[in-house]
Formats: sequence, C-alpha cells, structure tokens
Amino acid sequence: MRRWVLGHQIFAALTQGVIFALQGFEVATREPDHQHAREALKLAADLLMASATAFRFTADFPPSAYRDVVRPSMMARHVGEGFSGLLSVDHRQLVALLVRMRPLMGEAVTRFASEHKHLTLALNHVYENHKFVCAQFVGAKKPSLRCPNSGPLPGVEQLQRYQRARVGLLRPDSGTDAVIIE
Repeated sequence: MRRWVLGHQIFAALTQGVIFALQGFEVATREPDHQHAREALKLAADLLMASATAFRFTADFPPSAYRDVVRPSMMARHVGEGFSGLLSVDHRQLVALLVRMRPLMGEAVTRFASEHKHLTLALNHVYENHKFVCAQFVGAKKPSLRCPNSGPLPGVEQLQRYQRARVGLLRPDSGTDAVIIE
C-alpha cells in the first residue's frame, strides 16, 4: 500500500506540473513568446513521461497484493461508488485545460512541430503504461472501477477509449470528435 499511495502522490504532483506547463504554453502562444511556448511544451512532455514512469513505480508489487488489498480499498465500502483518479480536482482541471487548448494544439502541430510531437508521444506513453498496469492486475478482463455497472468493458479497453479521446485533443485534425470530459 505504501508504494501505491506514494506513487499516487507523485502522480498528483506531476499532474499539477503538467497543468502549470500547459498554462504557460497557453499564455506564451497568446503573447506571442515562441521560445517560452517551446519550453512549456517540452516541460509538459517531460512531466508526462515522468507520470508514465510513476505508473510503473506505483504498481510494482505482486498481483495478489492488488487483488487482496489495493482493489478492495478502492471499492464502495471504502470510497464512493465509481471511485477513480478521474475524480481528482487536478485531473479534471488537466482534461478541461486540454479541451480548452484544442485549437492551440492545432496550431502547435506546425508551429512547434518537434515539441508537439514529443508531447503527443508522451501522452500516449502515459496511457500505454496505465494500460500495462491495468492489464497486470486483471484489467484486461475485469471492468474498470470507474465504470463497474456500465457493461462488461474491461479496464484496458476503457483506457484505450480515453487515450483516443485525449490524444485526439492534441491533434484536432485527427478526426477524433469524441471529447470525454470525465
């Protein structure tokens, strides 16, 4: 449990850093300060890569510990129905920021191509690591704790759905119209 809790604390701090960096990018593109915009995108991407690593750190324990201790601690008796990291204020703010910045990301694809590519790769890396952890602890078979009553969609598949939507926010020209706020 200690690794699980500490890893989530690290993840929360990194999420706040990503928000700060993306807000810096937003301000820099409006001023315009191209150097600051590049640096802010690079920082956001680096923090996302660190977040991906935090997923692996957080879940570095045997599946039996997840089954017997961690997953039960995240279920209705201990927390509210539909508990998820998606319920955190920081996570909601990050998703709302990505939604708001979608038009800026369309410009960033060409104006800051290298940094934008790094950001997109980093966000995909976060989701790949999250899916890896989820699959390690039966999420390839069991439904997400976030959506226990919404059907038989396994946690990994739910994460793939979020990944397409969120990465689509970075690529407005991708044809991805599904903006999932939750």
